Amino acid sequence: PRGFPASLGGGGGDAGERQAAVPEDEIWNDALERRFAFGQVLSACFEAFSAGANDVSNATGTLIAVFDTLSTGSVITGLTPNYWAAVLASFAIVLGLSTLGSRVMATIGENLTLVTPSRGLAAEVGTALSLLIAAYAGIPVSTTHCSVGAVVAVGLCETQGFRKVNWKLIAKILVTWAATIPAAALMSCALYAAMRPAVLSQGWVPNWGALNATGGRFRDVCNGTVEVRQCVVFVP
Repeated sequence: PRGFPASLGGGGGDAGERQAAVPEDEIWNDALERRFAFGQVLSACFEAFSAGANDVSNATGTLIAVFDTLSTGSVITGLTPNYWAAVLASFAIVLGLSTLGSRVMATIGENLTLVTPSRGLAAEVGTALSLLIAAYAGIPVSTTHCSVGAVVAVGLCETQGFRKVNWKLIAKILVTWAATIPAAALMSCALYAAMRPAVLSQGWVPNWGALNATGGRFRDVCNGTVEVRQCVVFVP
């Protein structure tokens, strides 16, 4: 059918309210969009691959670093992939997607601007390429941030594109992005402060062999003690 399909938000919601400003032929051309439908499936897989290269690495990096440090008794300068951690993180991502992911999908796919297979394909490929470039450079970025930017850019490319983007929602998203940094910092500080007394009360025997194998990089001043509060490893 021509016009704005109900499955894409027509007849209601932020995207539906902007339908009146767009000619029907520009919103949806059935023959054209059908050609891009399968391509969008591939682009979604491409974006998922890129998310794994960046977001899954974000989730597992700290876990693997702590595990390697406890296993070797030394500070690790280069991490080796641990596939059990990747599988664990992937399972958690799928669980989160199946339980609460529909809310974010509705925000990006329906409420930011008009999204059809052709527009979605362009946004997903742009997101995937951005994630892969960042992953290659070793820079952790957010798939969500890239997706929002790509979808908004696609909307701006339309005729009268500025009118077809939900700027009120964009403002809410930007405020939330800014708030999540101090919010995450405060919650992690509170959690660590609550755990710290219990952690410091536990004994810890350093892996002396691993420390000595560093070739003098680390200078041990523990003097054989097993009390964490009295044992410090200095980096010269």
